[in-house]
Parts: sequence; C-alpha cells; structure tokens
Amino acid sequence: MTRLGKPTGPKPGFSRADVVEAALTLGVADFTLTAVAGRLGVAVSGLYRTIASREDLLVACLEQVAAEMELSRPGATWQEALRAHAESMWALLERYPGLAGVIMSVPWAHQLFAAPVAQACQVLVDGGLGVEEAGVVLDFVGDTVISTHAQIEVMRSPAGRPEPPAPFL
Repeated sequence: MTRLGKPTGPKPGFSRADVVEAALTLGVADFTLTAVAGRLGVAVSGLYRTIASREDLLVACLEQVAAEMELSRPGATWQEALRAHAESMWALLERYPGLAGVIMSVPWAHQLFAAPVAQACQVLVDGGLGVEEAGVVLDFVGDTVISTHAQIEVMRSPAGRPEPPAPFL
C-alpha cells in the first residue's frame, strides 16, 4: 500500500535507514509505528515521508537483516558451508529477537532471504552437492534452525508458571 500524492511540509530530519534502525531496535516482531515515531521524536504522520506502511517498514527491516547474513567462504566443503550457514542464521536470530516468529508467520518474509540462500546453495554445489540435494539440505537445516530458535525464545520468555491443579477429592 502506498500513499497517494506528494509529501508536503519540510523534509524530515531522519532517513528511511533511521526508521529501519529504530524499528529493529524496538524488535522486528514487536515494533509499532507509534513506538518507532516516539523513538525518533516525531509524529507518526512524519514517518510516512520515508515509509508507506508498517508492512513497508517490515520489508525494509527484513531486507536489512537478510543483507547481514554471513555467507560461507568459497572453497569450503559442503559440510563446512552448511555449518557456517546454520551458524549465521542462528546469529541473526539471536541478534533480532522475534525474527524466527516473523519468518514463520509472515507468508512472504522468507522471500526476502532468497538471495543469500541462493548464494549459500551455490556454495554447497561448489562444495560437491548436487543442485537438488543442496536445496533440500538448506531447506531442512534452515527450517530446523528457525523452528528450534523459535522454541528456545518461548522457553526463554518470562512466563508465569501455571498453578498445579487442585487435588481431586
């Protein structure tokens, strides 16, 4: 969804990158436009000078996160490359709490990671796997890392312990 018309008023004192940074600082899964605006010290309406919507901001956040993925070094065996890919994914999930949940719950989110995954796939192929095997292995390992991290985030969350059931008399 994009806004119609040209922005009016003075040019904002912040950039799209500033808005993305504020959203990521607040949490990729939890940011609100109100909280982002508050962090930047502007009105929510001011954000629309650099973003079109919350979804647009989420896309920008995920694009930045995907760009931060560290790729395996060329010449690695496929096993080394796969381990490096899994460790890089885990590091991103640690750096951005809630990211696993966003990837699992936002239908299009995984598409923003297509370029680094394609590069990782090529490294696996260069390391000796066939194209189909590399795709299957990356999908399996990626899904495992993401779902495992999501489960660990739940275990880490400060949830109250439920009261044990009353004894049956």
